[in-house]
Amino acid sequence: MRLHLARTLTRLEDHEGARRHYDFVIGAPDIAAPLADRVRQDARALEGAKRWSAQAYLTFAPTTNMTSGTSQDRVQIGALDFTPAKSGQRKSGIGALYGADFAYSAPLSDDWGWIATLATQQRDYAHRAFDDRSAQASAGLRYLLPAGVASLELTGQRRWFGGADYLYAFGPQLSARVFAGERNRFTVATSALAQRYDAETYRDGPRFTLNASWDRFTAPGQFLRLGLLAERDGARSDHLAFREFGGLIGYNLELPYAVTLYPEIAFARRDYDADFPLMNEPRRDRRFNASLAVVKKDLAFAGFAPRFQVGYTDNRSNVKLYQFNRLDFNLTLTRAF
Repeated sequence: MRLHLARTLTRLEDHEGARRHYDFVIGAPDIAAPLADRVRQDARALEGAKRWSAQAYLTFAPTTNMTSGTSQDRVQIGALDFTPAKSGQRKSGIGALYGADFAYSAPLSDDWGWIATLATQQRDYAHRAFDDRSAQASAGLRYLLPAGVASLELTGQRRWFGGADYLYAFGPQLSARVFAGERNRFTVATSALAQRYDAETYRDGPRFTLNASWDRFTAPGQFLRLGLLAERDGARSDHLAFREFGGLIGYNLELPYAVTLYPEIAFARRDYDADFPLMNEPRRDRRFNASLAVVKKDLAFAGFAPRFQVGYTDNRSNVKLYQFNRLDFNLTLTRAF
């Protein structure tokens, strides 16, 4: 039945949906070898059916704290009182987040292919000092696994903040998505980037990231997600270098009337290497996040599908300047091409 659905979705040019069902069929433990070979051939043909994809999105984002700043008028660091700068104080507002993603792939052989991506993102607020713009490009190789796909790419990123040059980063990234049977999907992504700041050169250093997730499908369209993250940021100033570890749990739930819910809770701890200035200890942060995303899959406006998300973040820090909480509401309109 799943194989028939994959072939039907292929004819309807829903390549992402078809690819997902092909992966499940290949990953089934009781699949016969001749059928597995045939399914792999169909999946490889799918990879060459549409070589490019694109997506545009627009998000309206009211927030209670667009600066992720403290709500305190005065904070104490060490034994001294400080008045936070306006850019570091809590400020509510409405932002607009918009951008586009492009991807191109082409087969080199039965299992190998090359891929290239380009992504842009812009976050605008009423105050230009908080505007955030970035562009990212990557290129590399893709390999079709027996029940999944892996890729190795070289990526570069350029970021502008407040209308000024801010940061560029470059380096390799490796990712893989693997299905184990019909109920388990594993996703892993890791990168090693060199970061260079235009003005704040004392923050220059390497950045290593690792993200992994396990999806356990409990019913068609429903799955439990467990995730882990790890990050290491180096810097010339040791008190800005840190290690971060965290995890998340979420559940994707399909409801009647084409409604999908995805609640998620996450936690991360960040520990800095050296003592914070004027203090006898390093900065330590603990971040808690809870969110709920709602999608009505049969609803569209001029071809754009809506998605609503509400999220709450509570960041606790022994350096009170960086202690904050934030409530975000996001209404996103997305269109795939």
